[in-house]
Amino acid sequence: ELSNNASLNAKFLTLNANNVLNFKDNSNATIDNLVFKGVSDLSKIKLNDSSKFEVKESFTFDNSTFDLSKLSSTAGLKLPTEYNLYAFNGSTITTTNEFKNTKENAKFVLDNNSTFKATNDVNFKSAKVSVQSGASFTAKSLNFTENANISLADRATLTLGNALSSKDLTLTLKNESKFTVNTLTASGVFDLIGDENSNASITTLNLNNVKDTKIGENVSITTLNLDKSTARFNTLGNIQKAELKNSSNLHFNELDLNTKGLNLTSDATSKAHIKNLIYDASNGTNIAPNSNLVVSELFKLDNVGTNLGKAQDTNREQEDKLNKDL
Repeated sequence: ELSNNASLNAKFLTLNANNVLNFKDNSNATIDNLVFKGVSDLSKIKLNDSSKFEVKESFTFDNSTFDLSKLSSTAGLKLPTEYNLYAFNGSTITTTNEFKNTKENAKFVLDNNSTFKATNDVNFKSAKVSVQSGASFTAKSLNFTENANISLADRATLTLGNALSSKDLTLTLKNESKFTVNTLTASGVFDLIGDENSNASITTLNLNNVKDTKIGENVSITTLNLDKSTARFNTLGNIQKAELKNSSNLHFNELDLNTKGLNLTSDATSKAHIKNLIYDASNGTNIAPNSNLVVSELFKLDNVGTNLGKAQDTNREQEDKLNKDL
């Protein structure tokens, strides 16, 4: 208990189930790093109208349950705008407000079955986000105004209902981890590294001014948009639509138009680079992409000019289009 204009300054302060902080009569506390251990509500901090309690550098939650929305609205409690956050040992952190952290290279760690759930957007300046050992991160959107390094390990999950956006973005998945997002947008550097036991599901991937990138294993993408960018895939997987513009380049190993219905388009300055291209015109279902194609190894055409008339009005129109596109 602090009273009568008393002050407390500490590098670390731990609150557990047996502690109560009581501040009154113009007393004040400034704590660099506040630790909640086994705490599930704000009753451990009691402030009257004339007292102040300030946290400057980090929050740590150890086997604790907290609603950050209520924490930020507590009278007399001043929260930092630039800080690190750590959650361990089954902690549950929620917020209904926008989560905003302006710290450069902030650390955000969820470990050992801890969960973080935000019903609105989560916004960082730049950060290293680590979700590991069965922990989960759920939010509407996750945005970085600068750079992000996101690591998922050991059955971790990151689920975003809307979007993930960043300038430089490195996303790593290991040991049965899972990442799901509707729209992912990156500009600058983009690396998505996943092992064979993890998976990433991206409905739309937008790469803007990304010089070169390699997409790892078990990544499902439905729509790919490249703008002044280069992307490399071993396989196109589930991609159904790809658009290339402004000197973009897409590299992949094989395109079999007999089995893969791919809507691939490019402007005059962009190219799709394929090692193997396979096309049987008698299939009559999938037609040549409307793009600039560069085939480096195998160029296999069957029944071109013979059966195309069954699928199009004239042989000549389809053959001319195919030769132009290829």
